[in-house]
Amino acid sequence: MLRARRSERRRRQPPTPEGSLGALPAEVQDNVLARLPARDVVRTSVLSPVWRHRWESVPDLDVDIDIDGVRSWETAVSVLERCANPVRRVSIRGVPLGLAGRADNWLRLVAGKSPRSVSLDLPARDTPAALPSLFSCDPAALAELRLRSCALPAPPVGFAGFHALAALSLDRVLFHGENGWRQVEAMLAAAPGLQELSLKHIVFHVADVGSIPGKWVIGGPNLRRLVLCLSLVGAGSWELGDLPKLEDADVMLNDSPVDRDYDKLFRAVSRVRELKLGNFDGVTYQGPFLTSLLFGFQNLRVLKLDTNFSIITTFVSTFYLLRRAQLLQVLEITNSFRDEEIFQEGVVAGFMLSVLPNSTLWFKNLEYLRMINISCSENEMRFIRHVLHRARNLRAVSVDMFEGSTKTAQEASRELKECQRASPAARISIKHGDSVCNV
Repeated sequence: MLRARRSERRRRQPPTPEGSLGALPAEVQDNVLARLPARDVVRTSVLSPVWRHRWESVPDLDVDIDIDGVRSWETAVSVLERCANPVRRVSIRGVPLGLAGRADNWLRLVAGKSPRSVSLDLPARDTPAALPSLFSCDPAALAELRLRSCALPAPPVGFAGFHALAALSLDRVLFHGENGWRQVEAMLAAAPGLQELSLKHIVFHVADVGSIPGKWVIGGPNLRRLVLCLSLVGAGSWELGDLPKLEDADVMLNDSPVDRDYDKLFRAVSRVRELKLGNFDGVTYQGPFLTSLLFGFQNLRVLKLDTNFSIITTFVSTFYLLRRAQLLQVLEITNSFRDEEIFQEGVVAGFMLSVLPNSTLWFKNLEYLRMINISCSENEMRFIRHVLHRARNLRAVSVDMFEGSTKTAQEASRELKECQRASPAARISIKHGDSVCNV
């Protein structure tokens, strides 16, 4: 009787995970396993002798490797060698400085697996690791490429480009080939389906000491998101071309050449929904962008801007930009300008007093205002009061004060406490160091 009850219990026990999954057809097993991280798929090898090598035949694995030493690297190489072709995504990061020179060997191995996504984050070093094996990747399969701290030679003769690319991110990448900027132009032109592009601190090799790279154009018929942080010294005189579908742009305006065509730049970003302009105050110091800001930003909903309320040319440019963004919902302003010698507080104040009262349509859709690194000067407070007075849909105002400001958060909050508000329910928070005041 006891033996019979034990047999009955064994029959009623649910099947083991290995048994449940093993009962499925092979193609269904592959589909289930491919949705897991490769590390978890490899662990199925301990389920039973039948499953010891099962993971090696699963296509489209997502291989995410975080290197923490030579042994980890060797394990990662072993896993990649045994993975079935193709792999969906391969990402490697955390590479120790001493192992960075092996990156191309790893990439050669990855290229043989026809990856759809490749991400390689290497440590910065004086001589970045060269990656000629990149061009061995299947151009019809590679849809996402993200590289950091490496070098690319000129592509081999006959290489037509990665025409399936939908996302490209290059950060601190050195182009060794002659006229490397043309190489980037060709890379973009070869990928008409590119939707995301991020170029940060890329550098082009030039033959003559002291010379700078030439002019080149950044464009794309289907580009939707663009991030640019490029310097004149390393990346040359870049310009924005036609970007008809651009929705989100983050552009650092540093090291701008004197002859930059700002009309083209602002025309290219005039249809975006989200826009971030870094160093806007720096480039407008020499003169306002009045003609370049005549384009209507009809779709703009989120604007993040480095500007200030102390230099007349910068504030005038800011005024014209905001004037063209009537549907703005989120505004974030960062002030990083601290040169007391050229402050023009009085001139800016006079301009504000003459134009702000007539700006009745400003901020009618604004919901959130954030002011970062400001000292809560009179001009900055005047601007905040104007927003509070005009923005009927305002939900919150957040102020993060400059640490060196002589004004306290309590003093700033008292100035705004009695301000007439178009939206009485709007929350106001002012932070100065560890002190936070809610108005």
